Amino acid sequence: MKNSLVILLFFMLIGCSTTKNEADCVSESRKKVLISWGDYDMKNSRMINGYAVATDKNIYQLYNLSDSISKVPISKTTDSVYCMMSKKLWDTILEVQKLNVPADTVRFVRYANKATGYQLNGFWNNRLKAIGSKEYREVFSILNTISPIKFEE
Repeated sequence: MKNSLVILLFFMLIGCSTTKNEADCVSESRKKVLISWGDYDMKNSRMINGYAVATDKNIYQLYNLSDSISKVPISKTTDSVYCMMSKKLWDTILEVQKLNVPADTVRFVRYANKATGYQLNGFWNNRLKAIGSKEYREVFSILNTISPIKFEE
């Protein structure tokens, strides 16, 4: 009888525990953040190649700049990499704010928080290594380490 009670309590504790999907650095207000990056054809308004990473660290194919992503993740990153690039991007947003260097084809990094409606894009011409895009290029380099297909830098 005692053993049955112990076994029952054990299974109840296991059944009630939840698995943690979000990275350690994700606060409650950032649980719906999607960070995306890639190449975009501004002239024809179409995605060339893009990826997005959610707070569960899953990486998805990005279809457009409206945060439309694939249903099935194509890869996953680690807590440490996610937290490092998330912090670097947030610091860049605070320092640089919005970046928009017009060109036919641009490289981009996008931060979108679906819970708050906040979104910010950084667009730059990758053929020019302008000083103004330095911080966003650094974030892109970190994101490129988790890209299923690497972008030429």
